[in-house]
Amino acid sequence: MKMERVWQYHYANHQEAIKDISQYITVLYNQVRLHSKLGYLSPNIFEQKNTVISMPVSDFT
Repeated sequence: MKMERVWQYHYANHQEAIKDISQYITVLYNQVRLHSKLGYLSPNIFEQKNTVISMPVSDFT
């Protein structure tokens, strides 16, 4: 994050930095950027593919 985003910007104050970094994480980092540790998927797609729908044991009978 430091090399991809923060070094390029000069923030006027702490609140501006928090807003920009939060937007970067939610918009680009989690939805678009591919991660090698996740099989070259974005975190959102990885979670969608690996979400297990939980079903109570009583529903199996």
